[in-house]
Amino acid sequence: MVALICCWALIAAFSAPLGHSLLCAAYGDRDNRLGDWLVQALWLGLIACEWLAAAVSLIAPVTPSNLGVVVGVSCAVALAANSRTSAGWALGARLRQLIRLDAALTLAVIVTFSAFVAANLRSTPDTGGYHIPAIRWLAEYGLVTGVAHIQIRFGFISSVWAMVAPFDTVFDGRADGVVNGFVLCMVSGQIVIALGRVARGVSRPSDIFLAVASAGLLAIGLVIGSFSTPSPDPSLAALTCVIAWRLLASVEAKSTDRSMVPLLLACGALNAKLSGLLLVPIAGLYVVLGSGMRRWIGAGVVTAVLVAPFFVASVMASGCLALPAAITCLPVPWALPIESVKELGAAATLFSRWDSQVPPNPGAWNWIPGWLMGTRLWLNASVFWPFVACLAGFLWVTRRDLNRGEIWVLALLVPSLVLLFAVAPEIRYNAGLFVIPVALFAMRLIVPPTKTFAADAATLVGAAAAVVIVQVTVSGAIEYRRSGHITIAERLVRPRAIPVENYLVVTAPGIRYNMAISGYCWRAPLPCASTRLGPVILRAPARDLAAGFQSAR
Repeated sequence: MVALICCWALIAAFSAPLGHSLLCAAYGDRDNRLGDWLVQALWLGLIACEWLAAAVSLIAPVTPSNLGVVVGVSCAVALAANSRTSAGWALGARLRQLIRLDAALTLAVIVTFSAFVAANLRSTPDTGGYHIPAIRWLAEYGLVTGVAHIQIRFGFISSVWAMVAPFDTVFDGRADGVVNGFVLCMVSGQIVIALGRVARGVSRPSDIFLAVASAGLLAIGLVIGSFSTPSPDPSLAALTCVIAWRLLASVEAKSTDRSMVPLLLACGALNAKLSGLLLVPIAGLYVVLGSGMRRWIGAGVVTAVLVAPFFVASVMASGCLALPAAITCLPVPWALPIESVKELGAAATLFSRWDSQVPPNPGAWNWIPGWLMGTRLWLNASVFWPFVACLAGFLWVTRRDLNRGEIWVLALLVPSLVLLFAVAPEIRYNAGLFVIPVALFAMRLIVPPTKTFAADAATLVGAAAAVVIVQVTVSGAIEYRRSGHITIAERLVRPRAIPVENYLVVTAPGIRYNMAISGYCWRAPLPCASTRLGPVILRAPARDLAAGFQSAR
């Protein structure tokens, strides 16, 4: 807990100036709502830090010193730029508004109990199979050319892993939930901010949306256990909801200038995971539609700069722009064999449809009845049917009464939903898409109260207490059901240690590597493979692993 809290304080200290500067440059919402500023600034700052970490990984290992220097210089530039802004937008003026006893107590409650939840690392196949090994590659070597030849899933790129890498080094593998734990704090804080406004009688429909969407993300993340892992799923889901919230809030504010904040957030979602790809063009259209050529060019340049590290890293790792789409693979010497890429895509689709129970002849549509009934993956059905009911209810209630913000939110959802169900119908790949209709329906049904129900201080602290009680109760109950006990003392200072993996040393023509006995490398010495490798060689033996890998065929 203590280790995670220290990490989050550092992330927040860097995120605040970076996010505030981006918010000013993007002409964010200027209605002087402190909570809105805080949510936007911290999210923008977090994705800025992740972008910088991803950029560093392209040329050097993501060590604490390398990333610290880059982020530190960026913050200094941001602070210098902020010093020339108007007093109302100065970072110091915003932060001084947060110096209140109720804000301090609320923050302490959220951070302390979120750290307790995030410190309980959940051992999942993805975490041990390629998340943590990918983090170790980034921490020790940076982005290595052709590294997907060692483990094909290293071709899946995420800025979240680059951000985790220096913390993983400092805390010896015990801080792999640091980014998702910060996301947990953000999601919890969003609920508290919205509930506080409701209790004070100053809420808007977008506040109801934010509270319900964040509560949905919290519930799904706690059940899955993803807040204590380095999975990019929580970041993608949360950013999807925050983008939708900003689209709704901009209509409420009756702003004539469309802020670029949704586009920046969408690029951050894509950098977190490829599943966020179609969020970018929709957010981009929102920013530029009806504008002149200058804004089109500006938005295009910003988007290209923000997503460039993702696609460059993807090509470096696997030779493909968007693994596992074989059509995106380029004719570079280190590219994965097309057959392997197609097999990976087919395996991902079959797993998301059938889990581990794939029949001999699965067919194209046979998976649907079992998926809808939850006979294999119960969480999918548990989330899908409320999604369907609330979407239908929302469309019935609104009918011809959709406002501009709601139209944009639906436009944001549809392409990503189609892509998800066509490629990999697994709800956890972007749970935000499924909680948004629930939040939209709630926003239409619940009329924001205009009377004050409680004092400001009591509202914030009480809401925070209610949120963390749910967090700890659900997390503890799930851990007890899975393992038969609840760890407390182990979490107080440092998060739970990851499993220690036994491995065999394999010597093959052109390469010497370690092979995990269980198939999950965790933090085994690099290079570690889950299975025996095919014909793979070092690209430049004199430079050893840093030079990368390629097929010997």
